[in-house]
Amino acid sequence: MSCTSLYSSPAYDTQLSCVFKKKDSVGTVSCTCLYRQFTVLETLFLEHGWIRLDFFVNDLCRYNLLNLVDHFHRRGLYRSIFLSIMEGEESLQKFSPQVMIKESSARSAVSLLPHIILFHGTSDYSIPSAESQAFADALQQHGAKADLFLYEGKTHTDLFIQDPLRGGRDKMLEEIASVIHSEDPDVSADHLVVPVARRLVPEFMLKLAGRVSPF
Repeated sequence: MSCTSLYSSPAYDTQLSCVFKKKDSVGTVSCTCLYRQFTVLETLFLEHGWIRLDFFVNDLCRYNLLNLVDHFHRRGLYRSIFLSIMEGEESLQKFSPQVMIKESSARSAVSLLPHIILFHGTSDYSIPSAESQAFADALQQHGAKADLFLYEGKTHTDLFIQDPLRGGRDKMLEEIASVIHSEDPDVSADHLVVPVARRLVPEFMLKLAGRVSPF
């Protein structure tokens, strides 16, 4: 699992308290770690005041495993294998943030969560984009601040593998910067300009990778 905290980035001239960006496909672990400790989070926020996590950025996460068992089975991750990996069907709920935020023990702390930003491609066949929509709706219904960005025609890996290798404007990064600075009146439009990246891989190789990728 690879997680990054961004504080002050000279490349983008940002001054952030803390941004947590989950940048791999093991998002279930990072999300679950956040939600399993609602009571601890609430205590630290209210009594100590030294935790400040302003944004949680996440892409392609499995927010409700109970909804995905059949989907994984149809995709080739057979039910028996998946449930064996997860140590039984009874374990799915505790690894499903969308389910956990509805528990009575978590409700008082949901509103204390940082601003959560979700990204998902509409052509993601590994994890349907409807999962992110349902999670964003659940967060908002329980008092959390959440935004969802959907990218038409993007697959499971386009946003964080093919597109950065393709170069040019990074729409996802631009939208992350825009949301982060949306409530900062001192930030000018010049600070929101994300550098245009150079192409790293020829287009035919990216298209070939997209065809052979199991995701």
